[in-house]
Amino acid sequence: MQLSNNRQQQQQQSPSQSTVAPSSLQLRQISSLDIAKSEADRILFLQGLLVCADMGNQCRHISIARKATLAVQSEFFGQGDRERDRKLPVSKFMDRNTSSDSEVGQSQMGYIDFLLGPVVDAASTLLRIDLRAKMEINNNRKFWEQVSKKELPFIGEKFKEYTCPGVDILSAIEHAFGPHITQEEAIP
Repeated sequence: MQLSNNRQQQQQQSPSQSTVAPSSLQLRQISSLDIAKSEADRILFLQGLLVCADMGNQCRHISIARKATLAVQSEFFGQGDRERDRKLPVSKFMDRNTSSDSEVGQSQMGYIDFLLGPVVDAASTLLRIDLRAKMEINNNRKFWEQVSKKELPFIGEKFKEYTCPGVDILSAIEHAFGPHITQEEAIP
């Protein structure tokens, strides 16, 4: 079994050498971890927490999730530009020339449904806490669904302006969503 083999490999490594993020199989089986007794399981769990921390902006208040999405989308568009420059097909959701609020909404729904959601659900099982109920992931999923259906804007009419090549993304985020984080936004 892959999970068992990974645990055996991790037991042979020191914690600082074990830097590979857990696979989707490992995330689905995280509820079987015994973090009280197994150092390898503790390492795997901590790796999962790092993944959650890196991926977790869609679990926070929607105003923060929107800012993070614009920053990530800027990176995606940069990748799409490099693909176009190399005469490669531009990956889905990474073409600034054809992308829109609606497409960003679709991208974020997929991200929540297929990447972040399973991580949150696996952590919920292990911790015996309904993390979805304590975080904003479900509300944000609903928001992105409305954006994908064009019922709500992500950025709206300034989408092309804020996502054009060479734009200062921090300035674009500030102009699109405001510079301040409120107390409500700061509490996950």
